[in-house]
Amino acid sequence: MIVKICGLRRQEDAELAVALGADLVGFVGEPSSPRYVGEGWGRDWLMKLPVPRVAVYGVARQASPVFTHVQAHTWPMDWNDPRPRLSVWRLGDPAGEPAMEGAYRVLDAYHPQHHGGLGQRIDWDEAARIVAASETPVILAGGLDADNVAEAIRRVRPAGVDVSSGIEKAPGIKDPERLKAFIENARSAF
Repeated sequence: MIVKICGLRRQEDAELAVALGADLVGFVGEPSSPRYVGEGWGRDWLMKLPVPRVAVYGVARQASPVFTHVQAHTWPMDWNDPRPRLSVWRLGDPAGEPAMEGAYRVLDAYHPQHHGGLGQRIDWDEAARIVAASETPVILAGGLDADNVAEAIRRVRPAGVDVSSGIEKAPGIKDPERLKAFIENARSAF
């Protein structure tokens, strides 16, 4: 089970996620997001994360070279970027299913003004149908937290799970106990 912790803004949260066994960590580089990591994408602490054991994702219109991977939402991205990517499908988006290019497909909730991090749960039955039909491994996002992640995994059977707001005290500020419980519950779901 792949575990992705996204929306990280602080060094201590990123280091804790890695120490607890997160496979992927994500940093939002979109200034309109409440989880915007801020200027300084080349921060020393980002460069000290244990790559390649953990993949470091940039979620932005243009991801910094410090990231090993990029996450593409519906905005235009540099598709010539050679780094591995996660492609996001926001269920319920009136634009429909986007072209999926990337190592993984992320299923998340749709909102007309925001790209993730809202804690809105997606339809797990629909997600399970998509997972069963997808040739690309699927990472489930959208409204997950420590209390529901095991049930979501059992019902949807994704390749991984992705959480941001479901383990926070405030936007971008992770709660250490919720973070630990999320990873433990995801790992013990089967």
